[in-house]
Amino acid sequence: MSVSSPFPTGVTLLGGIPTHTQDLAGSIIFLVLYLALMPLVGYRLASSKARCFALLRPSIFVGIRVATFAVRIYQTKGHYEIGYFIAQQILLLSGFILLCEPLVTLTVGHISRFTSRKSQRWRITRLYGLFLEVTLMGCIGISAASAGQYSSLKNSNDISSAVSTIKALRDASVAVTLAILFQLQLVLGFFHFRDYLPGWPTVHIIGTASLLNITLVYRIILFTITINPLGTTTKVTFYIIFALLEYVALCTLLIPIIKKEFALDGPEQPSEGQGRTVTDLESAAPAVVADGQEGQQTTPKPAEV
Repeated sequence: MSVSSPFPTGVTLLGGIPTHTQDLAGSIIFLVLYLALMPLVGYRLASSKARCFALLRPSIFVGIRVATFAVRIYQTKGHYEIGYFIAQQILLLSGFILLCEPLVTLTVGHISRFTSRKSQRWRITRLYGLFLEVTLMGCIGISAASAGQYSSLKNSNDISSAVSTIKALRDASVAVTLAILFQLQLVLGFFHFRDYLPGWPTVHIIGTASLLNITLVYRIILFTITINPLGTTTKVTFYIIFALLEYVALCTLLIPIIKKEFALDGPEQPSEGQGRTVTDLESAAPAVVADGQEGQQTTPKPAEV
C-alpha cells in the first residue's frame, strides 16, 4: 500500500509516518518499557518516603507515552486518518515538557537546601521556580496549539500562512524550553560552587537536563530541514535520539528517591564540608546557611583569663 504524508510540504512530522516494517517493533518495545515503569510509579506515589509533587509530572508522562506508542502501533496497520497524526504530534510535542518541569522543582530544592524558609533568599528562589514552571506550562499550551493547527491545513485557503503559523508556534515552544534548561544548568552550577552543595544531586540534574537538551536540539535540526517521513534515518534517529533519551531521562527521575536527594521536605543541616560561610548577601558577618540559622551572626566567646 502506498503511504504519503497527509500534510503539505514543509510540515515535519516528529517520528515520521508509522509503518508496519519500520515502526511496529520499535513502538512495541517502547510501549512495553513504559508499561514496565507503571508499578514503580505506583510504588513511588504510594510511599510516604518517596511521594512528592515533583513526581506527578513524570507519572503523567508515563501514561502519555503509553498512549503515544499505542497510537503508533495502531497506525502501522494502515490507519492514516489525520486525527491520529494530530493526536500523536500533540502527545509527542506537549508530553515532553512534563519531563522538564520537575527539573525546576529539583533545582530550586537543591540550591535552597541549606536556606531557612524565613529568609528572603528562600522566597526569591521559590518565585524564580514558580515563574519557570508557569512558563513551561505555557509551552505545553503552545505545543498543543501548534499540533492542533495541523487540522486547519486541509481547509485553509492560504496553506503557506497556516504552515508558517505552525512552525512559529512549534519553534517558540522548543526555543523557550531549551533556554530554560540551559538557564537551570548555569544557575545550578553557580550555586553549587558558591554554596558548596552536595555533588551528586548537581550532577543528577545537569545530566538529566543534558539528555533533554539533546532531544531539543534534535527537534530544532529536524524542523529546519526537509526530511523523508518514511526514511530509515528518520525512524532510527527518532527512536534513538528522541525516544530512548526521553526514557533514560524519565528513569533518572523515577528510580532514585528524589524527595530525599533534593531536600524537597525543606532545609537541612549541612554535612561536614558542605554548606557555606556567608559573608555577602544575607549577613555581613560569617554565618552558616542552615535550617533556621541563615543570616544570624555568631557572637565570639570572651577570651578566658
